[in-house]
Amino acid sequence: MPQRSIKVTFLFGVFALSGAALAEKLQITEDSQLLERIRSRMADHRSRLRNYTCHVVINRLIRPGNFGQIAHQDQLELEVAFVGERELFARSGETRFAEQAVDHIVPAGLIDNDSFGSHNELIFFGDAATFLFLGSTKKDGHQAFRFNFQVPERSSRITITGPAKTNIAVPYKGSLWVDAETSDVVRLEWETQITQTFSNIRAIHKVVRYKAARIGDSDFMLPLNSTLAAANKDGTYLLNIIRLERCLEFRGESTITFDAPAAGAAGSEQHATKSEH
Repeated sequence: MPQRSIKVTFLFGVFALSGAALAEKLQITEDSQLLERIRSRMADHRSRLRNYTCHVVINRLIRPGNFGQIAHQDQLELEVAFVGERELFARSGETRFAEQAVDHIVPAGLIDNDSFGSHNELIFFGDAATFLFLGSTKKDGHQAFRFNFQVPERSSRITITGPAKTNIAVPYKGSLWVDAETSDVVRLEWETQITQTFSNIRAIHKVVRYKAARIGDSDFMLPLNSTLAAANKDGTYLLNIIRLERCLEFRGESTITFDAPAAGAAGSEQHATKSEH
């Protein structure tokens, strides 16, 4: 390992940096370098997401009020594609993906539009989040580094439905664990407490677990398993268990074309179509 060269400056016989302050400065530098490696890996992850479609299975469970057992509500199956920084959805078995809210094509209930984890990963870019390095630990079978993070309301992509069906951003905080050797994200968790009086939701918690998936001739880290939970103010508890499967790379075998709506068409819906070769 190369030796660090440290310059110590004297001013009237007093160290410009005490030993403790110098150690803290070096630690901040090392933490920043680690975070930059993680950001580089996530940037590569997002760029490669544009080449994938997956089948999504969502099991929704519910416990009404503050009593009783949690029960299975329904099972949803969707197709999702990552196109132009957006996740596009289609009903199971369909090949035409529409840029529309996912809750427009599924029954009422808890749902989110982040199957690939692309919204969560935005915390790594720009200055949306502040990070605190917490050291090394074991997580999901990996020797991992842990960071805590916070995202303020002004930078948040997590929204709830407000009056007149407007989207209201809410702040959130969480933790992420990255493999100590590869800098790949192993797990990401976040939670938010809803303080707005107009919302029946009290809190939301999401856990995303990344695993290596063999697709074609390469291994790729994908958020294959995740959970989304919401607690309502009336005591109702909602839980989604989400699984990605049958992921395909549309490189040589298939293509996705993205079409803007025709001039004068109503609404802002846009479409993509996947065709197999």
